[in-house]
Amino acid sequence: ITNLDALKYFRDQVNGKKTFDGKTVLLDADIDMAGEAWIPTSGVIAYPGTSFYGTFDGQNHTISNLTCTDNQENYACAGLFGSIYGTIQNLKMTNVNINSTHYAGAIAAYSSSNGSKIINCSVIGGTITSTPEWLGSEFDNGDKAGAIMGLNAEGGTVDNCYVEGVTVTAYRDLGAIVGAG
Repeated sequence: ITNLDALKYFRDQVNGKKTFDGKTVLLDADIDMAGEAWIPTSGVIAYPGTSFYGTFDGQNHTISNLTCTDNQENYACAGLFGSIYGTIQNLKMTNVNINSTHYAGAIAAYSSSNGSKIINCSVIGGTITSTPEWLGSEFDNGDKAGAIMGLNAEGGTVDNCYVEGVTVTAYRDLGAIVGAG
């Protein structure tokens, strides 16, 4: 992946149910996403939703100015990846603006399995917000917000990652690295 159009094509392939299981996707250039309203790669539209199963290797490149908002009732996932089952590694993100009513994380909103991994990644600058939503008779959600990942399923790993200058806001289940796990 060398530009925004290629990143969007990759996203559309995953959202079309291509899992990339056993494959490695390489980011070969820095990408500035200023002005792009990002739709996450995969998600939890209804369980089990769609997930990325392969390895996404950022090769220490930077994705900057990611803006992603998802307010879909009950299953909102906002981030570069909505749902992962595989590995995201060696990726830098700067100046993120992530807004959701449930799962929110710059790199991944939701981990679909205990085998997912986020390794050697960073998020520098920006905001991650998960806002409660009215579900007919009460407020719910507004949770699982973290700068790296919103929800990390039991047994998933986040290793050698760091966050700097990111504001994380949520009703409950929030953290600097991972919101809930």
